[in-house]
Amino acid sequence: MNLNDARVQATTKAIRGNFLRLLRQKPVSRITVKEICAMSQINRSTFYKYYTDPLDVLEKLETDVLKKLQENLAHTDFRDMETYLDEILTGIETFGQIYLTLASENGDPTLHAKIFQHCYEAVSPIFDRKYPNLTPRQRQMAYQYYAQGSGGVLSAWIKTGMTEPKETIISLLLQLYN
Repeated sequence: MNLNDARVQATTKAIRGNFLRLLRQKPVSRITVKEICAMSQINRSTFYKYYTDPLDVLEKLETDVLKKLQENLAHTDFRDMETYLDEILTGIETFGQIYLTLASENGDPTLHAKIFQHCYEAVSPIFDRKYPNLTPRQRQMAYQYYAQGSGGVLSAWIKTGMTEPKETIISLLLQLYN
């Protein structure tokens, strides 16, 4: 199967989009292949070419979000927190509604932790420089402090439709960090 084929891309896009619509309404455990197929106007064998079950769709969507985040962070110059935050918020703007749906009570409640871990690995050099007198474990705890608070601000920003400019959110977070 050629994943670059336009028909393959259209089919997987339909499956993922309809899965996300269902996930907004009910837990992943209650989503059926039959529902996804009906909404996507495909048969079950087509669904099974790409996914094993609805949980597999969830996991592959999460993998794509995390992979894109990792790619964005890999190209970021982490000399300062503002650059780091700008990269994170740009990614959230791109995947905001998908992220919100995947991390909802119907999706995967551990997605936040997975994202925080990816971000921690990228930002740890900043924390090493900012807190040289802390032990590695203490720096990790300091990161958790910042990340959990930032996560709350970012969740509120996403839930309100990201109406404030990202620069406003970055400025708020930098004020809170200082």
